[in-house]
Amino acid sequence: MSDGWRILIGVAGGIVLIALLYISAFYRAAASARRRRRQGLGLRIPIHVHAPHSGRGAGLVDEWRVLWSGLSGLVLDQPRALPLIAALLVGVPAFLLLIDPILSEPLLWGGLVPAEARAAIPGWFRLLWLALAVTLVVGHVLFIWYRAPRLLSRHWLVLNDDGVIEVPGSALPALDPARAFDLADELPPGRGEPAPAETLATVIRQGPCAVAFVHLPGQPRWYQLRYAGIVPADWWRIDVGPGFDQFDDFLDQHYRDEEGSARRPPPALAEAFLPPAPTLAPAARTPAALHLDRHILIVYTGGTIGMRPSPDGLVPQDDLPAVLAQRLAPLAAELPAYSFTALPRTIDSAEASPADWGTIAHVIAAHRDNYDGFVVLHGTDTMAYTASALSFLLRGLERPAIVTGAQLPLEAEGSDALGNVVAALRFAATDVDEVCLAFDGVLLRGNRATKVSSHDFAAFDSPNHPPLARLSPGPMLDPAALDRPATTMPLDIPAGLGRATVFSLRLVPGFPPAVLDAALAVRPDALVLECYGSGTVPSLDGRMQDFLQRARRAGVAVLVLSQAPHGGTRLGTYAAGSVLLREGAIDGHDMTVEAAIAKLHCLLAAGHRGDGLARALGTDLAGECTAVRDSLGTSA
Repeated sequence: MSDGWRILIGVAGGIVLIALLYISAFYRAAASARRRRRQGLGLRIPIHVHAPHSGRGAGLVDEWRVLWSGLSGLVLDQPRALPLIAALLVGVPAFLLLIDPILSEPLLWGGLVPAEARAAIPGWFRLLWLALAVTLVVGHVLFIWYRAPRLLSRHWLVLNDDGVIEVPGSALPALDPARAFDLADELPPGRGEPAPAETLATVIRQGPCAVAFVHLPGQPRWYQLRYAGIVPADWWRIDVGPGFDQFDDFLDQHYRDEEGSARRPPPALAEAFLPPAPTLAPAARTPAALHLDRHILIVYTGGTIGMRPSPDGLVPQDDLPAVLAQRLAPLAAELPAYSFTALPRTIDSAEASPADWGTIAHVIAAHRDNYDGFVVLHGTDTMAYTASALSFLLRGLERPAIVTGAQLPLEAEGSDALGNVVAALRFAATDVDEVCLAFDGVLLRGNRATKVSSHDFAAFDSPNHPPLARLSPGPMLDPAALDRPATTMPLDIPAGLGRATVFSLRLVPGFPPAVLDAALAVRPDALVLECYGSGTVPSLDGRMQDFLQRARRAGVAVLVLSQAPHGGTRLGTYAAGSVLLREGAIDGHDMTVEAAIAKLHCLLAAGHRGDGLARALGTDLAGECTAVRDSLGTSA
């Protein structure tokens, strides 16, 4: 074979390889589209889907990171990305295959052309061929880059006659108007370039899934990475092109009432599923009256807020009252009067115990008649446990008790400490009269709060209850969220907190049954069983039922919670959870784990046992759960 033929075969081989990869990628995308067209019986609208993604770095880096996270959201939901990624990656070896024949020294093993033939190739031909190869590969990369969003995100939106919205071939769960949902016709603030003013949008939230249906101006026919950040990173975004009007009519028919609000499903159907998700629309908040003539006691219990950076790490700050007073002095006109006290022994948050809850509660109770409110400075690791416990121990306080702390020490650069203390003092000057947790300008019910981040300043959330108030810039209260059981109980803190043995068991796939035996061997007074979904458990070949029976005979209260942060348990909804009801397990509804542990300790210390304990656990005592409210110091 002549040298010329070898050069021609090498070059042709590289071109054919790239062509085959393109054909494979487009054929797979077309075949997938044909399969989707055959699915579903309702109206089909062409759309482009953007899956939720991590969104790391949002708000901290430039637009390129937003665009990259937008592309990653496409890839996460698309197995069709594989041939395109392969075509992109193989572009490099294909480039080497193209230029190898014209180089003076071979790049590939053995080379495709003998050395004598390489030496005979004119220099001008080498440069011309190299330019052609570079042009082909650069064109290949650019074509994949601009074509990928369109190919990866293309789906069909199926609108079924019963109102169910599906996206076949995608991981998006079906949306069903027979279940509880929320609907809004505007987008929340995003993290990247804002959407154009002419953008049409509808947001549907069902359970933990939020979907933004977007129609950008100009009716784009492909997903536009430029607007990757117009919705939160953990939301689905669906670009609906020319079919948005049809989609909007479909929503009017199945999802909106006559006033344009979200149509509520029939109660009988809604009760079979999880409770309604929190509304997407802003809560109806009203400006709070600030009583700056109040006198607030700041109780320092320990935690990061009272630490100081040193060469050896964080160390306790001995002069915290003086430093805090100096920082607060310029803001005195906007704050109530305050005094400062500290526990005789400060608490490492990780070492906090139920006995410490009692100590804090006794300090507050002892000063009840001398102060109009309280601010408790606490470490963040177990802050939600302490706030929950105080809500049960101080039900007769009739004063605001705001628990707060910080992610960074007061004297650290960029600390959130001063802002959290100022917010807590201002919240304590309002008409709120319960135990709350204040963090990052948001006021949460103490027994509804849970820690959701170990480093973000917005470290706490309330998954199943809206915030009570926000600073904007003054306190804005949500009157509906403030609703809770009324109480006429005297302020009576039970003795013996911490004597009971209470812990939690979290079920996981492959859970060893021997752990159940070990749990009972500890002789607990009560335990929290963290189940799947709305209250399902594995049978473990009958070992789970046996465990529940033995716990009941031993007088161990078993409180059931869901591992899902939103919704809570509905025991009996599924057969896999019916054994819990049969064997006397107690439905914890939508309580947090922190509230459940604290409630058990407080009730056991107060002497509740057996049926009385079960009844108290299932009762909403201080706004800690969405459940039946009756006696035990509450009014219906």
